[in-house]
Amino acid sequence: MSNRGRRVNRRVNDSLTRLTQLKRTANLTTTEGKLEFLQQLYPIIENWHGRVPVLRRLFRAEVIDELLVLDYDENEYCRRSVSFLNFLVDLGYRVNARFDRNGWPILQRTTAIHHVARLTRFCHSSGLFMIYQPRYGANYRDETGFTHFHAACKHGFHRVVAEFVCYGGVDPDEPWTETGDTPLHLAIGHERKCVCMQLLRARADPNRANQAGETPLHLACRKNDDGAWMRLLLFENQLSGGPRLRIDARSVRLAVTSLKSAALDELLQQLGFAGWNDFVFPEAREFADCFAESRGGDDRFAARLAAAALGVNTICGNHGNARGVALTILKAFDDHGLLERSARAATSSSTRHELKEATSRIERVRKLELQDLVELRPSEAMRKSVKCSQYQELAYSSKIWMLPERLWEPCSLYLCEIIMTRLCRRWALESFIRMTRHELPLVCCKKILDDMTARELYHICLAGDL
Repeated sequence: MSNRGRRVNRRVNDSLTRLTQLKRTANLTTTEGKLEFLQQLYPIIENWHGRVPVLRRLFRAEVIDELLVLDYDENEYCRRSVSFLNFLVDLGYRVNARFDRNGWPILQRTTAIHHVARLTRFCHSSGLFMIYQPRYGANYRDETGFTHFHAACKHGFHRVVAEFVCYGGVDPDEPWTETGDTPLHLAIGHERKCVCMQLLRARADPNRANQAGETPLHLACRKNDDGAWMRLLLFENQLSGGPRLRIDARSVRLAVTSLKSAALDELLQQLGFAGWNDFVFPEAREFADCFAESRGGDDRFAARLAAAALGVNTICGNHGNARGVALTILKAFDDHGLLERSARAATSSSTRHELKEATSRIERVRKLELQDLVELRPSEAMRKSVKCSQYQELAYSSKIWMLPERLWEPCSLYLCEIIMTRLCRRWALESFIRMTRHELPLVCCKKILDDMTARELYHICLAGDL
């Protein structure tokens, strides 16, 4: 065969020819047709050889956008070694900007980035931004006002966010028109820590509210994260020298109902709160989400809930109706059955015996306060001069997890019983004295209450209010 014949044969069998033939037979007017086209395209691009294609000659820009969206959905979990998106990036494909009569780029355009941002919470590749944002000067927005910058914030591409702010001149407070959410709302709502830090360093306003009246701090207070997002907002904002973070009654209420006592205490110490006189403590039913998320189907974290609740009681009880605050917290625990389960753990002699043996073995390795508490009855442990912060430190430490796994839940419930007993003992004693019309000596009243569980003490409080 002549050299010319070999060249013709190679051209007939190269990947570009196969792609062209596939495109001619494909039905690219329907979603099913595009999906079938992609399934036949993947083997070609995974083993590409021969000439480099000029895709703009083969496909309209709108078709490429649609193929990118379908390709992303097909390869969300990286099922393909080479996706259509990776193929375009390797080719150096870039979307051409469109300009108006005055030479300004037309930014009102729905792209594959917008579609992907709507379809999924997570995005595994920043390749889409490489195709649309070679210089980060075109921040395309769809019909709802959602931009590429918003998509980068939502999906956690902090380098893309930095490029938009530094080189694209994008306003870090630019809201999404449909909801009023700022980039900070999107970053916190989707838990993008690096993006949040990047925005705060760009002087994003942490006090700006969306259409629902929620600020980024409100979203942080609602997170089930032990207050990490609240601290991040506070300290990163202080480091960047941005606008002073404002704490309002809604922030305090959300932090209270999610039992973020430690973070709330730090926030109040740094910023203060002048609205205590008008603050209304939440009802017991408002704590439901906190219990549902934190328990995770068992009671291994009961001690954490109880320690956090004790902290909330300390903070809010000092600024209002201390008895009402304590009884509301106790009602929330009772409504979710924690008082009943913690009482069973505290009154089970076999459980207490196992806990004593296990904690004594740990003592030889590391000094713990856990053994001191476990060896005592809740009424006795309550009298120890243990601060609220010490209960929290113990509940959030790894000490419980050093026990055998079968004892994690009983130990956590036992600590919960001790903390709840401490929370309601004072009010139960007052109610019991009133119920007996002061006929019994104080020592006798205390002795009677010593044998009661936290749930029984709570019911004494309720009976005293009748």
